[in-house]
Amino acid sequence: MPRPNPADPKEGQDALFGPSPAPKPNAGGKMSGGLPEGDATTAMRRSLAFAQTEGGHTPMDEGSGEVLIAYARAVDGAVKHGTPYVLGKIGQPLVDLLGAMHMTPDSRDDTAGTEAIAALVAELGATEPVHEDG
Repeated sequence: MPRPNPADPKEGQDALFGPSPAPKPNAGGKMSGGLPEGDATTAMRRSLAFAQTEGGHTPMDEGSGEVLIAYARAVDGAVKHGTPYVLGKIGQPLVDLLGAMHMTPDSRDDTAGTEAIAALVAELGATEPVHEDG
C-alpha cells in the first residue's frame, strides 16, 4: 500500500483553501518543484534577447543560449536552496561560455565604450583644478 503524500489536502480542506495548485513543469527529482526561474535566469534571458535584437547572435548561437539559461537556472537553484558550492563548480564554465559568445566586456569589441571613456578622461584632464582657499 503506497504511503499518502502529506502535502495532499485532507478531507474538507479544499472547501477552506481552494484546490491544490497544478504541478509545476519540470517538477520532481532532487529539487522538488523543478528549477526556479529567478533573477539570474531573468537577466540571462534579457541579455540573450538583447544580443539577438542587436544582431550579435545568429540562430546557430541558440544552442549555446539554452546552455546559458540552464546555467542561470542552476545559479537560481543554488541561491534558492542555499548550496553555494554549486557556484564554484559551474562558475568557470559559465564565464568561459559567456566569453565564447562575446557576452563579457573583455570578449566583445566595445570600441564605442572605450572611445567614450577616453573622451571623458581627456575632457577631465583639460579642465583646470579648482583650489579653494580656506
